[in-house]
Amino acid sequence: MQEAAAQLPEGVPILRIEVRDPQTAAITVQAPEGRVQILVPCVDVERSLYWADIRDVTERARFMAQAAGWPDMDGQLAISLTAQGFDIGSSDTTGVTAKIAIKGRPLALFSGTNGRATFLLTDQDFYRVDTDHAIRVVALEAGAIAPAMGPFVPVAPVASPPVTAAPAPAVPSPSAAPTLSSDPVPDPTLAPQQPPPPIVTDTSPLRPLSREDARAVQAALAALGIYAGDIDGAVGPMTRAALRQWQTDSGLPPTGALTETQFSALLAQGGP
Repeated sequence: MQEAAAQLPEGVPILRIEVRDPQTAAITVQAPEGRVQILVPCVDVERSLYWADIRDVTERARFMAQAAGWPDMDGQLAISLTAQGFDIGSSDTTGVTAKIAIKGRPLALFSGTNGRATFLLTDQDFYRVDTDHAIRVVALEAGAIAPAMGPFVPVAPVASPPVTAAPAPAVPSPSAAPTLSSDPVPDPTLAPQQPPPPIVTDTSPLRPLSREDARAVQAALAALGIYAGDIDGAVGPMTRAALRQWQTDSGLPPTGALTETQFSALLAQGGP
């Protein structure tokens, strides 16, 4: 835990430490955007995950019945909170996404004492993920899912694309006559609008989000299908997770914070 605490940003206090098993602990910290829970493997702090619960299910009868369809052999069931609901899988990259509109800010994610379910408590509601049902769904329907996010994963720098000179425009021959075509000339105003290309490099400053800005960001993320929370202008863990997903999809470092350029690009992609 000392190693994990040393890597937290200055001014982020640890509110609670819960030992899940001899090798894993869950710590709750007070981040600027609200309370955040981090699952910390003691042997590899770099693999810590936000809002996650991982347990061994090899002794459960449901797993034994579905073992033939399980994606890997270790029998670990991973449940993590995302901007769309829950990712449920055999690892942080293989599983299924259960799309649920989570109401309120998360307060705690934990397993029941008998291992039959995982629970999520928010400041507005209470959610239950049944373990046996999760095992069955993963065994039958697992596919690739987005990697789970953690606080200590180093962000690789994004390389700038090489600059190439534009080719010189072709000069038409004076003697060449224009070729007429009987095909109708397409109206450019009727062409489908393409989304802006991913931002490759970005040196603009970070944009502090007002509550109005945050609502616009949440609405844009929801329109893109990567945010299922409330449009309330409160930038919490679900909003940050959706921002990181959008940045990953756009070829950007997944920081969860927007620059001025990224703010404009996101609203252009997800705006009305």
